[in-house]
Amino acid sequence: MSLLARIGASAQPALPAPPAGPAREAGEFVQGSSRPRGRKRKRMDREKEEEVLVPLEKQPLHTPWLKGLAVSENTSKEQRLHDEIVAFASYILPTQHEIRARDSLVSGIRSVLTRRFRNGTVNVYGSVSTNLCLPTGDIDLVVETPEIETAKEKGDALFQIRNMLSRAGLVSSIFVNTRPRVPVINMVSSANTGALHVDITINGADGVQAIDIIKGHLARMPALRTLILVLKALLEQHALHSAATSGLSSYALTSMVISMLQTNPMQRAAEVLEQPLESKSFGTLLLDFLKYYADDFPYETSCISVPSGGLVSKESKGWDDAAHAYKLAIECLVHPENDIAKATGKIRAVRELFRESRSALENADMEATKHNLLGTVLRLPQETIDYRERLRRLGTTSENRAPRAQDTSYGSQGTSYYGPRETSYRRSQPYHQDQDSRYPRARHALPPRPASSYSGPYPKRPRT
Repeated sequence: MSLLARIGASAQPALPAPPAGPAREAGEFVQGSSRPRGRKRKRMDREKEEEVLVPLEKQPLHTPWLKGLAVSENTSKEQRLHDEIVAFASYILPTQHEIRARDSLVSGIRSVLTRRFRNGTVNVYGSVSTNLCLPTGDIDLVVETPEIETAKEKGDALFQIRNMLSRAGLVSSIFVNTRPRVPVINMVSSANTGALHVDITINGADGVQAIDIIKGHLARMPALRTLILVLKALLEQHALHSAATSGLSSYALTSMVISMLQTNPMQRAAEVLEQPLESKSFGTLLLDFLKYYADDFPYETSCISVPSGGLVSKESKGWDDAAHAYKLAIECLVHPENDIAKATGKIRAVRELFRESRSALENADMEATKHNLLGTVLRLPQETIDYRERLRRLGTTSENRAPRAQDTSYGSQGTSYYGPRETSYRRSQPYHQDQDSRYPRARHALPPRPASSYSGPYPKRPRT
């Protein structure tokens, strides 16, 4: 089955998940584990085994960005594709509720981690910091501290962070992965914080230094943000968006789009690149990107160099490898001696996706697709729409529970969150010794006890 054929049946209702397979006997070895699985298992292990991912072709997929987009009979195919791309980018950008949910979670994590790393800082980098993230994208955090230097210290610190965040009630699941070159914590926040995905590393993240570089290119290239968002969603739809699974990382994709706009391989007019909204050229630029990196880019001999504004030879970098000449190579924006596309082992699948997407868009008919050209290659699963709605409700609930601004000045106004604050007794009625000699001289003295004929320890019970 081709990659795009997986979304062909998206109009059909969702089908139930396939069965989990035959049950295993006690003590039977499970692939990926280091020991036989016994009868007693933790609840988390059982939940992971019962969780079955529904294939993309069996999920209901949607194009919600078309709701507010008018249809005109006189619109050309190129203009219609441009309008749909602009509508998609406007829809997929983070909402205010999503931004607040991420900021609130980052503040909570930062407050916990700064107790452990007194001299350190917790920084956000990656797509969230440049506003290039998709709704279900990860939050990338890095703890910069001089206290930790060796790999063993990093591993120990990550396990400490895991325990601290768990005790703070900020996570629903958390895992320390020490196998990659850069050890990382993969966590999902608690439900009351939005169930957001977070990756935490310690020291050495080039992404923090790359933030200003990427923001500078976004300011100079009006077409950059829109193209990145469309391409990221396309890759995510086919599980080719993460370097952890040999896909194309967001950092590498951003460099690819910047390089194409720098070199202009299709020799487009300046207004196409510099004024994409006015010239209605987003459809043209998307097709150019798909064709260039599917068929025209010289993968065998060249690598992308955004700092130099062009391409450089793999041989000059020492990255030429006859056995893997097909692989993509990209210079890091901060440290050009590093290849940020080195982990992209599925580059052939990425190129095939670009090739099929371009062919589908060029051959799409407006009448046959019911004026849904972009939907022939890109749609959103129902879980993404539900996820955004859940964050919206969470944000609305938080706003309703938050105290009003005038109720937070406790000192001068004499008010609190729970209403007007009464003046304490000892301030309005100071104690005087001559009131009752039974009480000692003290600031916290109680008022005199009322006179009564009964002086026992319990209230006198009436006779029946």
